[in-house]
Amino acid sequence: MNSQSPNDLDGEVLILRPRPEIANIVLSHPPSRNALGWSMWTQLRAAVEKVGTDDEIRAVIFSGANGVFSSGGDMKSSPARGSGLIAPVARLELAHQVLSMVYGLGKPTVAAVQGFAVGIGWSLVLACDISICANDAFFLAPFADRDMVPDGGSAWLLVQRLGHNRASSLLMLGERLSAVDAAIAGVVNKLVESDEVENEALSCAVALSSKSTDIMRLAKGLMRAAPSLTLDEFLGRELIASALAASREDAEEGRRAFAEGRLGNTPPTAEATS
Repeated sequence: MNSQSPNDLDGEVLILRPRPEIANIVLSHPPSRNALGWSMWTQLRAAVEKVGTDDEIRAVIFSGANGVFSSGGDMKSSPARGSGLIAPVARLELAHQVLSMVYGLGKPTVAAVQGFAVGIGWSLVLACDISICANDAFFLAPFADRDMVPDGGSAWLLVQRLGHNRASSLLMLGERLSAVDAAIAGVVNKLVESDEVENEALSCAVALSSKSTDIMRLAKGLMRAAPSLTLDEFLGRELIASALAASREDAEEGRRAFAEGRLGNTPPTAEATS
């Protein structure tokens, strides 16, 4: 992934711009295999805020340096900060803020996973919309082995993606999930060779960036809301989203292009002309 401009943040989190409309946020602390400590979470929060408010950026890639996504939370640094009830887990509170920001980001997000994503590093991958993974990579949530409860929203994210039984094996027994099994389970969107991950993630981000930013934001909102809504509640929200989409200035041209078969591989249909 050839970046045309250097990072905007110095330190453990880099913002690269392989294309003007694409941001690549890179976890970069090779000595710890990109473990997520206080400093990295702080920089990651700033990076997500920056790309989220940059109107030129239409899609965001998350990746790790040196062939590894992340080894999880930094076990060598203290998670405590300040005083009070939450002080012993202040770093987790910060991580929650960042993960929520990534999950709710109004732009398409792509996780590019090489090597492994462990613990809360896996949560960051799960918070993204699409994941491109090396076929020899793996995922691991070793919380129980470390005498910890699952954190980083991993219990919620994995139950949502895999169901209770499979999530139990991963979170309570600490079973390793290979990239191949993750793809079969639907947790990974695409498997490629390790040296192809970055380019494939960029291709995916470029495709996403070519879509309407309004449509991407509305579609993400519907998908994110779906697990907590009844069907009737969801259909109500869908109706509002559809009305907002139809009111856009370029909506009519989009419908015409669809009907005329000018949208990629989409053929014109009877429904499209209604």
